[in-house]
Amino acid sequence: MRRLSEIERKLQFAKDGFGEAALGLLGWTEAMARFADSVGSRTGQLIGIGSQVALPFNIMTEMPPEAGAEFERVGGGDPWINSRVRAGIAAPELALRDDADFTIEQDRQRGPEFGDWKDRHRIGYSCITNLVKNDRFLIGLGALHDRSQEPMGSEEKRAFLELAFSLRDAIRLQLSLEGQEAKLVARTFDAIDKPVFVCGPDGLISGMSQPAAELVKEGRWLTSRQDRLVLKDANAQGELARVMVETIFPVRFMPGKPNDSVLTRDEDGYPLYLEITPFPMIHEVPLRASALVIAYPPKQRELRCAAIARAIYRLTPTEAVIASYLVSGKSLDTIADLCGIGRGTVRTHLKRTFDKTGARSQVGLVALLNSTM
Repeated sequence: MRRLSEIERKLQFAKDGFGEAALGLLGWTEAMARFADSVGSRTGQLIGIGSQVALPFNIMTEMPPEAGAEFERVGGGDPWINSRVRAGIAAPELALRDDADFTIEQDRQRGPEFGDWKDRHRIGYSCITNLVKNDRFLIGLGALHDRSQEPMGSEEKRAFLELAFSLRDAIRLQLSLEGQEAKLVARTFDAIDKPVFVCGPDGLISGMSQPAAELVKEGRWLTSRQDRLVLKDANAQGELARVMVETIFPVRFMPGKPNDSVLTRDEDGYPLYLEITPFPMIHEVPLRASALVIAYPPKQRELRCAAIARAIYRLTPTEAVIASYLVSGKSLDTIADLCGIGRGTVRTHLKRTFDKTGARSQVGLVALLNSTM
C-alpha cells in the first residue's frame, strides 16, 4: 500500500478539521490553522459577511487578537480601499484570486492607514476565493503570507483549491445542521402549545412550531411571505425588524438590555405580543443569524396577567382585568368600553391598583406586571 506523502497527510488533516468544525467538535480557528499549514501560508482566513451571518466574522490565524478590529477601523473591509475585497465580491464561487488580480499600490494610496496595518502585520502575498455566495451572505477563504514568504506556486494553488472544495462542503454541512437544529428547537415547543418561530434578522423563517404554523394560517396578526415572517401591522413590522437585529447583533449597539418584545395588532386593534430572544448555538462561529420569536395570543396573556395580579397583589377581579388590559396595550377608552364602565371609573380602579402594587404610573404598572410573567 502506497504511503501518504507529507503534503497529502497535511491536506487530509486539514480536511478532517473542516468536518470536525462543521460538527462543532473543533473550533474554526484551529481548523484554519491546519489549512494555513497545508498550503504553506502563515495565516489562514475565514470571513463571513451578510444579513444571515450571526456575527460577521473574520478569523485570521497567527495574528494578534486586535488585528480584526483594526482591519475594520482602517477601512480593510471597504472595497474602494481594499482591492482584495473588491475582487472577492466580483468573483464567483471557487474562483481563485491573488496579488495579480489586486491593485496593491492603489490600495496604499487610497488607504494609507490600511497600508500601515498591512506593514505592521507583515501582510505579503495573498490568495482568496469565495466558498458560499448568495443574496443573503458571502463566506470567503484566504491564505495570507508573511512578507518573507514567496508567492504561491502551482502546487500550493492546487492544494488551496482542493481544500477550498472540502471547506465549502463543510460550510454547507454546518448550514444544514443549523437549519435542522432550528426546526427541532421550534418543534419542541409543540408539547407546551407555544407559537414559536426561529427567524433570521431579515425575518427568514428557518423553523416554526405547530401552534406558530396555525397562527400563520389564521393570518389575523401575521403571515408568511416568501418564507419570511410578516406582520399585518406595518409599524410593528419595522419595530420587529429593529428588535431582531438588536437581539442577534447585541455587540453593535449600546450596552444594556435591549427591548425584547413587540406589540402588533389585528385590524380590530386586538393585540398580539411577540417576545424575541437569542437562538442558542453550539458552534464557535454560527453561520446562520437566528432568534426565537415567541408569540403570546392575547386572550391567554390577559388571563395569565389577571390571575398573577390577583394572586400577588390581591387585586379585585375588576382591578386585575383592567391591569391585564393595560399590559396588553389597550387605551383607557377601550378598557372602559370592554369593562362597560366610564373612563373616570377606570382611573379610580387604576389608582387603587397603584396603591396595592406600589406603581406610580401606568408605565410603571405595566413594567411591574411584565416582570412577574
